[in-house]
Amino acid sequence: MWLLLALSSAFFYGASAPLSKISTGKLNPIRALFYYGIFSCIIYFIIWMFFGVPFHKNLLIPIITEVCAVLGFVFYYIALEKSMSSLMVTFTSSYILISILIGICIFGDKLHTLQSVGVPILTSGIFLLGLHNKKSDRKDWLLPSIFAVIFWGIWGGLSGKAVAIAGPFNVTLIFGIAAVVIWTPLFFLKRGNPPKENKKGILFSLFTALVMDAGGIAFYSALKFAPVSLVVPVSNLYPSFGIIFGLIIGERPTRIQLFAFIPVLIGLFLVSR
Repeated sequence: MWLLLALSSAFFYGASAPLSKISTGKLNPIRALFYYGIFSCIIYFIIWMFFGVPFHKNLLIPIITEVCAVLGFVFYYIALEKSMSSLMVTFTSSYILISILIGICIFGDKLHTLQSVGVPILTSGIFLLGLHNKKSDRKDWLLPSIFAVIFWGIWGGLSGKAVAIAGPFNVTLIFGIAAVVIWTPLFFLKRGNPPKENKKGILFSLFTALVMDAGGIAFYSALKFAPVSLVVPVSNLYPSFGIIFGLIIGERPTRIQLFAFIPVLIGLFLVSR
């Protein structure tokens, strides 16, 4: 059961990348985030009503954790508008490196042998993803994607503690609330001119919320049947699904980037063990 749920989580996370890409193309990153946040908050609130527990008084770490996740999405969507979804979902998945460092430096975690091997493999793959073999390739996706990696790395490093304090479905609700609180002001400040494809963009934002939230539900449900050490490596295969769905919508990575996907996926699997 846990394996099916973890694979479902990877599938949904990977599928959400091209949906996010389409929504940013029909809207813009800030508008797409706004609608995604509204829909996601509603979905998580409904789920919390059925499966949530009373909130703990000390919510500082869960709030910090989910605010970092929300901020990471801001930079992810900005970078996503400038690059391919398959490239972005693979590059930003390297946040796990920062999460591992947080675990080692703050919580005293040990770096196992497979992780020690996986870190340099993953790092080399990330470096290759940043290279371009065509002079016309855009490079302005790199800086915002690095910020996304940093914020998501903090989120990943603290998420285990956040879940232990507040519970998984309470944490997801905090994410939904933080998304609305942070993304709504950005929407009114930098929403830009309404595009012609406004209704279609809103619809794809809804699809993104449904698919992304389904991945989160599958991930946390898998943790009921198996430990994190088993669930995380499987769920972290989501970049492979992102690459497949990216090809379906017509994305074509450069040769260097296509080759770089291999060490990134191998490194991700090893460091997640």
